[in-house]
Amino acid sequence: MNYINPGEQGKERTFGTIFLAVGYLACGVVATILAGILVVIIFMFLITYGEDGGGFSGFTIGVLGPAMLGVISWGVASIVVAVGLLDMREWARGGAIILAILLFWLIPIGPLLGLVVIAYLMLPNTNARFTKKQIQ
Repeated sequence: MNYINPGEQGKERTFGTIFLAVGYLACGVVATILAGILVVIIFMFLITYGEDGGGFSGFTIGVLGPAMLGVISWGVASIVVAVGLLDMREWARGGAIILAILLFWLIPIGPLLGLVVIAYLMLPNTNARFTKKQIQ
């Protein structure tokens, strides 16, 4: 029996998958830009107030540092998942579901978007497009 890699079947992409991939790509780009802005803010605080600036250094490192790492991680993960979705990779579906679950923290619109994405990716027809298919 022969198996076809879903990534090699460009005709298998649906509008929903392309729309989802473009959405993840846009989120990844925006998150990367926001991370860049956070880096600038951190450096501005550090340059302006220095290490003895009344606790601002501790604030910037303690709060904005982890926030920046989270935003960078979200951005990179979104871009990687978007590329995988466009290539119809099986792992991209799982990654998109994980990112959709993480959307639940963005109240009030996050849970709704997350549920829509998860519902779409769990449809039997969509699931079949991302798994290896057997050629008869």
